[in-house]
Amino acid sequence: LRSDPEIVRILKEWWQCMPKSAPGGGMDKKNYVHMILAISKSLSDNFTYLEAQASAEKDWIEDCKGKSELGEGMLHDALFQLADLWSRGIDSTEYAKLLTGLLTNITSNRGQPDSQPMLMPIARVKTGSMAAKEDPK
Repeated sequence: LRSDPEIVRILKEWWQCMPKSAPGGGMDKKNYVHMILAISKSLSDNFTYLEAQASAEKDWIEDCKGKSELGEGMLHDALFQLADLWSRGIDSTEYAKLLTGLLTNITSNRGQPDSQPMLMPIARVKTGSMAAKEDPK
C-alpha cells in the first residue's frame, strides 16, 4: 500500500502544503505540532487542546527519530501510520480517501484559488469534521 501511486501522490501533496522552516528544509517541531493538532481536531468530536498537544509532543519524538526536524520521508511514514490506524479498510482507496479528506479539512488556499493550500490556524479547523466518517480500528 505504501508504494501505491495514489498514496504516494497524496503524501507528496501533504509535504507541499506543510510549512517547512527548519534549517535543513524540513518541518520544525512547532509546525509539526500544529499539523498534529489540526489533524486531531478534525478526527475527534471530543478534541481537547492540551491533551492533543501532549500527544503531539510525544509523536514528535517518535516521528522525527531523534532529529531536529521532520523530513519528507518521515512525514510520509507518520501519515501512512495515521491512515493505517484510522482507515475503515486496508486498501489504497480507503487510505487515499482519509488522507485527502484530512488534508482538505486542515488546509486552505485563503481565498486564492490558484495558490498552494496551507495549514489553517487551529481555530479554523472544524472539530470532528472527519469523526463521523472515520473511526479508529
